Amino acid sequence: MGKRRKHIIGLIVIVSLHITLKINVVAQAVDFKGNVKEVRHDYGHTDFNKVEITSKFIADSYYQDIRSKFYRAKQKLTKQKSRRYTYGIGEEKSFFVRDLLSLSGQKWYSEIFVKTYNRNGISLWIEKSANDALSKSNDLEKILNGFDSYLHEGTPRLSVDSSKGIIEILEEYVGEFPNVDGDGELDVLLLDIHDEFQQTGSYVAGFFDPVNLFEFEYSNFRDIVYLDLFPTLLYDGEIYLERALSTFAHESQHLIHAGYEGNTPELVFVNEGYSEAVEIICGFEPRSTDAFQKSPYRKLTSWNYDNPLPDYSRASLWTHYLIEQLGALSLKEFVQNQEVGIKGYQSVIEAESELVFEEVFQNWGLALLLNDNNQNPTLGYKHELRQNQFLETAIKFQTLPGVLSGQLPQLVNLPLHYSLAKKLDFSTGQEFQNNVWLSSISSYPGTDEKEVKKLRSSSIKVESTDAEFGSIDIIVSNFGEEQSSDISSFSLLGDGSLSGIELQWSYGDFTPDIFFQNASYLMLDGINEKLAVIIPPEESTYWLKQIKLWTLFKSELEGSGVDGDTERDFEILIYNVKGDKPDKPITKPVNIEVKREAGRLVEEAFSFFELYDDLSDVQDTLMVILSNDSDDENFIAFGLDRGNENATFYSKESDLQYGWESLSNHEIGGKSLNNWNPAIEVGVVLPEVKIQEISSINDVEYSFDNVKIYVQPVFHFDTTSIKMVAHMPDGSFRAGDLTALTTDEAVFEFPVMVDGQYTFINSYKSQDGKTTYRDEMEWSIDIPNGFILGNNYPNPFNPTTNVPFTLIEKAIVGWEVTDVLGRKVKSVPLRVFEAGSHSQKITLNGLASGVYFVQAVLKRERSNVTKKFTGRMMLIK
Repeated sequence: MGKRRKHIIGLIVIVSLHITLKINVVAQAVDFKGNVKEVRHDYGHTDFNKVEITSKFIADSYYQDIRSKFYRAKQKLTKQKSRRYTYGIGEEKSFFVRDLLSLSGQKWYSEIFVKTYNRNGISLWIEKSANDALSKSNDLEKILNGFDSYLHEGTPRLSVDSSKGIIEILEEYVGEFPNVDGDGELDVLLLDIHDEFQQTGSYVAGFFDPVNLFEFEYSNFRDIVYLDLFPTLLYDGEIYLERALSTFAHESQHLIHAGYEGNTPELVFVNEGYSEAVEIICGFEPRSTDAFQKSPYRKLTSWNYDNPLPDYSRASLWTHYLIEQLGALSLKEFVQNQEVGIKGYQSVIEAESELVFEEVFQNWGLALLLNDNNQNPTLGYKHELRQNQFLETAIKFQTLPGVLSGQLPQLVNLPLHYSLAKKLDFSTGQEFQNNVWLSSISSYPGTDEKEVKKLRSSSIKVESTDAEFGSIDIIVSNFGEEQSSDISSFSLLGDGSLSGIELQWSYGDFTPDIFFQNASYLMLDGINEKLAVIIPPEESTYWLKQIKLWTLFKSELEGSGVDGDTERDFEILIYNVKGDKPDKPITKPVNIEVKREAGRLVEEAFSFFELYDDLSDVQDTLMVILSNDSDDENFIAFGLDRGNENATFYSKESDLQYGWESLSNHEIGGKSLNNWNPAIEVGVVLPEVKIQEISSINDVEYSFDNVKIYVQPVFHFDTTSIKMVAHMPDGSFRAGDLTALTTDEAVFEFPVMVDGQYTFINSYKSQDGKTTYRDEMEWSIDIPNGFILGNNYPNPFNPTTNVPFTLIEKAIVGWEVTDVLGRKVKSVPLRVFEAGSHSQKITLNGLASGVYFVQAVLKRERSNVTKKFTGRMMLIK
């Protein structure tokens, strides 16, 4: 194939979840008849976005010391019980409701409610205006019957026991309601919560307000759960009982939890996690993992009020995993446990299992990545709606060695993926070693086989040699220390050998170019129209792993007549080639559904991973045939890329053996398609891995600013592939900064560090990508401790002298002066000095003439080791 570009691997940046989306696309597509259609479509829409509000209420000052506040209120109300009025069905009562639209949420208003239902200690109250409207139809009866069924008769199929209602499940698996007013009833208030849903698309489905449990100006002095009528329960003429009742279960846990709360409030994350678990055991659908996928590296127990969706998602996944591993009844132990945060998790885990918290957390990281409950119950979820959910590895490496460094929150499982890793020697830097456990998953294409390894260690060696083209995932479980900062510095090194080389082949630069008017997309405007791209044979066999394309669909064209919600899919067929025609199929037809946002003009990668057995040993010339899916008219357009070769054929015949002609024979609007091909990039893996040890590090020099390493490659090399990593004197790993690069030389820079040895590992590839050259060198700065103490001047002196000193690396330096008997006569406090040459003024007033000793006291934050350097000086009066 014409131009072969090597794949450049980097960090995949993950963005946060959108609430509203607005895309305005302007481009052009053209069909073979030269008809230009404008792609100008406004895909604006507003998502239904449920906003959780209880988390803020249980974190503010009203919730502090909730146990003693609740106790005092309950004692007071018990004395007044004889004066309390019992309301009957149809009677009205005024309740306080928090005004969520107030800037701080610290305002309340009064609302009239009508009591509409009472059974087994549950009373439903409906906002009067809504009750009057609902009473005019049969919707009120449907709502009350639905609530009665879910609360007392049974729960959905996936509940912990579908024969039991929500109330019975809450009592058995969570606990008793607080019963602050002593009437033994829970009041459920149904109202249209003021959340501006119609303006924003965001709504509050319900909430628990802790002020109702203690003496407060706006307290109702009742056990209350607030549920939203619109759009949670009622929307567009439909009744959504499960949406409302899952919220009821969620908020009920908060209310029950408050009755068991200790004097120290539980962390919001923990409390919300229990509510998420209650929804699940009551049979409602678990929360989506999407938000967690987009922000997976937050501390386990942290909570971000500006963007809490990833925290809710994480709390759901973690707590769900806990109760599956320990049993659903363990939720009661968690909720009623008065230990806070990690200590609460630890106490229940150790009481209910033979594991410790760290083991469960490490297993959870593996379950997120592997999710294989069949292989081991600890390595996946049992719930059928969570069994096919996987954490997408965000940090990927395809070359070795590879270094990752930075800062990471504590209590995070960090997944790393090493593609085509045959052997992996993985280590964490010294600054990170005491706080991590490592796990690995070795997997192989074409098989479900997985090999899992877990260590309570900061280094791990893994081999995936049982099959070709295996990969290794590493999970770094970062625990940290209880009293230390929430953020820790880390560095990681993955080194070893690969089982293959991944390359990208294309005929151009893989960017759509304009070929007619303003059009860069060619549409296959018919069911039988097809494009076929030739992939010539390689010197050796290879694995055809994936294909990248630029696509657009007819439904995304303005005025196309095809509904914008129509499924967007197309078909790929892969054949052997005979002459200029497809001969025999290599695989079955592959139907690909496009999942990107409608109207987005971006490159997309389509994997052939499931076709490994058919495509892992390719030798012949192949033809990749791109065609419309045969069951609809939402035709596909492909971006065209101008190159230097003609490798594409076009056909509009239903029979794959006939009608093929070179795309170069076509003209559109009088413009030839000679040297035009689809913007296509083929990902292949070659099995030959050649590593050649060489000597190419020419020189190392250092200054106060940096250490420079000069590399002079022995052979012609791919300049995009050269890199250098180092094991630093402080035990960390770093990737070198490439500061200069020519075809003859590369210069890398590293920070200056003394008191230890650097190990530099340099690597680069040959121009065809098939050979990796590698060089390793040990080196250290030749000045002990990186400190030079000069002779003071003047010497002799009276009474002031200057002591020159040089620091090769930044340090903290103080000074002490002693007489010949070792008595301290003068000291200068420690302070920070940057690398460079300095001078310290010493004044010895009121001392007798004689010999004195000046001593520099040196410390560095990274080692916290004290070193001393002594000089001799003479005071003469």
